Amino acid sequence: MPNTPLGSDLPSLMRALAAELPRVADENALAALEPRVLPVPGVRSSTLARGGSWSHQIEIDPMDAEQFASILGLRNVYIMSPDVHQHGWIMISGTRPFVDDYGHRRVVAESFRYGAWEIVPRIDQRPRGPLPGISAGPSPAYPLARSGAKVTAIEIRLAQD
Repeated sequence: MPNTPLGSDLPSLMRALAAELPRVADENALAALEPRVLPVPGVRSSTLARGGSWSHQIEIDPMDAEQFASILGLRNVYIMSPDVHQHGWIMISGTRPFVDDYGHRRVVAESFRYGAWEIVPRIDQRPRGPLPGISAGPSPAYPLARSGAKVTAIEIRLAQD
């Protein structure tokens, strides 16, 4: 049914989005998901951004990031900041750690991809504790395990190839 909620709670919404997104062919189909996301308990707001590239921002009640990753079957998960000023934090999939030409431990950040779309989980704050000694781009890359991080929003956007 077109207006049936995509889930009965946040975990079922995440599973439903992972199943639906590979079948979402274009921006209009992405927009059609919004009325099905809003009635799910735990969803605070849902905003479509129409610009050079469409995205769907879903604000949610804080959800344990490890639980979120487990629901979606995400592996090699790190928390990093996508900007050099570290104003925001996201979850990424990291490659196997390696040592770069300067002797620094690094991972390459990869998105969580579902068909032509990617899900970008937004984290509430920088993880606590000491710097992890590994980085992704300009940011420290904190391993997800035992980070205590909370997912407070997810962005669905067209994947960048």
